Amino acid sequence: MASSSSEISNNSTDPSTTVPSLSNLPFTISFKLKSSNYPVWKAQALPYFRGQGVFGYLDGTILTPPQEIDALHLSTGAIIKILNPQYNLWLHQDSLILATINVSLTEDDLTQVMSYPTSREVWLALERTFSSISHAKAIQIHTQLANARKCALFVNAYFLSIKRMANELALAGQLLKANDIITYVLAGLGQEYDSLASTITSRSDLVTLEELYSLLLICTYVQFVAPSPLHMASISSPQIDLHLALGSPARDTTLP
Repeated sequence: MASSSSEISNNSTDPSTTVPSLSNLPFTISFKLKSSNYPVWKAQALPYFRGQGVFGYLDGTILTPPQEIDALHLSTGAIIKILNPQYNLWLHQDSLILATINVSLTEDDLTQVMSYPTSREVWLALERTFSSISHAKAIQIHTQLANARKCALFVNAYFLSIKRMANELALAGQLLKANDIITYVLAGLGQEYDSLASTITSRSDLVTLEELYSLLLICTYVQFVAPSPLHMASISSPQIDLHLALGSPARDTTLP
């Protein structure tokens, strides 16, 4: 016959422990996880789980309690097994964490991890899968940056292509410093920009990306626009200067 709760002594329950519910765990990661955005996905998930005080479920510092615990039967004095209320609490919370992760996965990715029963196992599986993809992507982008050349591109298109690759690298988990981006930009310019590169590298103060962009436009204008006959026409048509400086040629004009 089952023993009543009054006949069993155990100290496993903690009345002060609050089990989170879906109403107080309303957060959902704002985009689906995919191969190109794992570091950003993780960067959004980490502070939330840490802020909720439940990241230990994912990093393994909060261990799974045993499903049963020993308890003293008060009538017989025997030690018996009872269900551990702390396990039920753990299972409830872990299920909420797992649900939060799962809703951010695509159907294909969810299929890959649905066999894992705990949030930690799913978390580690995603890390194994997407960390290697992000690393390979980062190597590819670094190679593209090292080989980037302005060539026949308009100067603004070249600059923005470097910025776009830097943004992709950030998505892959490797954020470039402004100085690194500037180095890549200067390395791919032609000899006609050597004086600008020398000026920037010899400056004692740091050049911002916005300032570099402006200097590139000014240098291009001075070298290729101002000496041309179109410069005189631009006095009466100032929009020509704007088109040329921004790399959007008016009529048949080209800007290196």
